Amino acid sequence: MKKTPYLRLHSRSRALERYDLSLNREHLREIVQQIQLGKAAFISRTSNSRTLWKIRVGDTLCNVVYDKRRKEIVTFLPPEIREETIHACRGDVS
Repeated sequence: MKKTPYLRLHSRSRALERYDLSLNREHLREIVQQIQLGKAAFISRTSNSRTLWKIRVGDTLCNVVYDKRRKEIVTFLPPEIREETIHACRGDVS
């Protein structure tokens, strides 16, 4: 399986697991569009191509990691993000 379909599958699984949201491809596309149009809250840069965002999906606020190179949602992080999680996303945990 190529990387992009895997990212979609993974992010949909994490949305269901962590937020009880059943998303399809169109939902993910709308989330990406909100990020690209600046309608999401930027939290942190985790690498050169990945950023962490807080975004509203329906009535639910979600924490997502976005890959700007692939223009895809990488994952949905748990609702309560701790500082250690942000550092782990960056890869700078000691």
